[in-house]
Amino acid sequence: MDDEPTTGCARPLLAPGGRLRVIAPASGGCGHDVLARARRYFEGRGHALDVDPRVFAQERYLAGSDADRAAMVNDAFADPAVAGIVVARGGYGSIRLLDRLDYDLIRRHPKPLVGFSDTTALQLALLAQAGLVSYSGMVLGADFRAPDLHPVTETTLWDALSGQALAMPAPVAVRPGLVRGPLIGGCLSLVAALCGTPFLPRMDGAILLIEDVHEEPYRVDRLLTQLRLAGVFDAIAGLAVGTFERCEASDPADGTIADVLAELPRLTAAPIASGVAHGHHLGRCVLPLGAGACLDASAGWLRIAGTA
Repeated sequence: MDDEPTTGCARPLLAPGGRLRVIAPASGGCGHDVLARARRYFEGRGHALDVDPRVFAQERYLAGSDADRAAMVNDAFADPAVAGIVVARGGYGSIRLLDRLDYDLIRRHPKPLVGFSDTTALQLALLAQAGLVSYSGMVLGADFRAPDLHPVTETTLWDALSGQALAMPAPVAVRPGLVRGPLIGGCLSLVAALCGTPFLPRMDGAILLIEDVHEEPYRVDRLLTQLRLAGVFDAIAGLAVGTFERCEASDPADGTIADVLAELPRLTAAPIASGVAHGHHLGRCVLPLGAGACLDASAGWLRIAGTA
C-alpha cells in the first residue's frame, strides 16, 4: 500500500506480566502519592512496579548526581528481572548523562523505555548510539497526578508497547504529500540541543516530530533556525508538528507561536502536517521514536508501523 509505514529499527516490546523499573534521569520530586497511584495502576495491568530508591534524591534541580542518575539507567538495562523502564518525571538533566551511559550494554539488553519531555535527550541518544526504539508520551509525575490515566495516553501506550500499528490524525496539511521514514524527534528544545553531538540520530529520510512548552515565540524561532542551519530541515522526509503549549510572548508585539509555525514551509521542502496529538497536554499520544512511520499530510494521518 502507498501509505504503508516503513519498518524502522526493531523495537523492544513489553512482555506480558513483565516487571517495570522507575528511574529519574532528570529532575527529582516525583511524589510518593503519584508513585503509589502508578503502582496500583500497573499492578492492575499485571505488571509489578519497582522504584529505584535513587529516584527520591534531590540536588538542585536534579534527582541526585550525574553519576547516580546514569547508574539508574545502566542498572535498569542490566537487571535481567526488569522487562521495561518508566521515567518518573521530566524537568531537566537527561542530557547531562549521555556520555556516561553504557551503550554496548544497552544494545545487548534492549528494553522498552517510556518517558517524555526532557527524556527526549535520552531517547534520541539511545536511538543514535544503541539503535533502540523507545516510547515518548508518558511520565509518571505528569500523567498520574489525576486519579486516572487519560484514555488516549492509555490506549496508545499499551498499543505501542504491544507492537500494534498506530494511526493518529495530523489534520492540518501545511504542505501536502506522503512520505515514509523513521519517526524521530520530541521536545524541540532537546532536539536542537543535540545538534552537533553524536547523540542526535541521523535525520536523513526521517519524519521529524516536534513539540514544546513554555518557550516564547522568538525562542522557538531560534530553535527552528538552529535546526535549519544544522541541515536538519534539508535532510528530513517529512515534518509532523505537535502542540506548542503555553508558548505565549511576554510582549504582544512579538507576535504569536502561530506566526512562527506559519514560517515552517520556508524552512523545508518536505511535506508538513500539524495538529498531531503529541505535546505537553493531557491526552497526548505515546509514540515509538525510531519506529517506521508514514506521514500522509494530504489525507491528514500519521501512521506507525506495527511489529506483527
